[in-house]
Amino acid sequence: MMVPKTFAPYMPKNVITFNIYEQPIGIHPVVVWYNGDEDMYYYVKARTKKDNIAVSNKNPKFNSEILIPAGATLKNYLFKKDSYLDCSQIFKIDKDQFLEAYGSDKFPKAWELPFNYSMDILNKIEENLKSNHISLMEISVDGYDKNDNPIIKPELLYASQSSWEQESNWYNNLIDKDQKRMADKSKDAYYKKNKQINELNIVESALKETKDSLVQYRILDHIYQFIQDYKLLDKELTMVEIKKEVEKNIINDAQFNNFKLKDAHIWASLATPWEQPGNNLTFEQEYKINSSKLKNNQLKYFFKHVTNEQLVALKEAYKQNKLYDWVLAGHFNQEYHHYFEQCLENLNWSSNECAAEFIKYRYCIDDISIIDNEIKNRI
Repeated sequence: MMVPKTFAPYMPKNVITFNIYEQPIGIHPVVVWYNGDEDMYYYVKARTKKDNIAVSNKNPKFNSEILIPAGATLKNYLFKKDSYLDCSQIFKIDKDQFLEAYGSDKFPKAWELPFNYSMDILNKIEENLKSNHISLMEISVDGYDKNDNPIIKPELLYASQSSWEQESNWYNNLIDKDQKRMADKSKDAYYKKNKQINELNIVESALKETKDSLVQYRILDHIYQFIQDYKLLDKELTMVEIKKEVEKNIINDAQFNNFKLKDAHIWASLATPWEQPGNNLTFEQEYKINSSKLKNNQLKYFFKHVTNEQLVALKEAYKQNKLYDWVLAGHFNQEYHHYFEQCLENLNWSSNECAAEFIKYRYCIDDISIIDNEIKNRI
């Protein structure tokens, strides 16, 4: 991807990326999330992908890395060239100290990338966590030198065996004896202290929260506004119809190609956690009103396509928990199969359990009394 000739990538004024031997490496930090409870930034390191084949073969892409193309950003260019992000080494640092060490409040942020790249980074971190190919290092400003430049101190909190193995080429190629001695000293010190694997608990919880927040502000907030602006609930659109409108108008470009829009996303978009001009309702009040509208729309559509005979059969199938044959024999056959592929395919459930889930969550029939009331209304 071409970038402007005048482009200058964000560059830290001080080195704040280190290998797990706590030795400085001159590559870019990319902030992946901010933890408000700790008031800390978490970041990963990025290195330029070499176009020269000979050089590239000496520095191949690791399994822990993902490729981010140059210019893949929603606001300003983050990378001058295609870059590899190592999602197995996580750094944490106090927010104010990061800004001081970086030397600017303009720095690469993963959430400014298109949605697919932002989520790919988080998913890769999650993958590395699950496979225990992960390390965590705390960075701090530990005083100042004679020129008042911050002294950056790294402390390795946790490193898996896979992390040490990934750094083996760097270590084995060391020529400078002093540098090798310092690397050995750092590794020895790490193994003499308690390895703080519990530190990864914070990473795991923050990672989940970050993924949820990314979906919220990049997708759900827009769905909420779209539903409100076009009064889709008042127009009695069903879940399927709303999803079609959202796919056509909201998640309609390449960055959302791998995003699977589910019923749960629509339900989660019926209210917003953010204050809206002219809206005096609390989140709970707004959700109760809008979810009631959508539920009524679903029930109205459902019973419109169920005959009296089918309704009686539905009650019997519901009582016996044998809804699969009933669903396949009626109007909802095709819709059920789509719902199954979307939500249920990876679950080890029986066909009747899947059909019951479809009836309950897609059409809000969570109690047999709803069927009884409809039968009474038809008599």
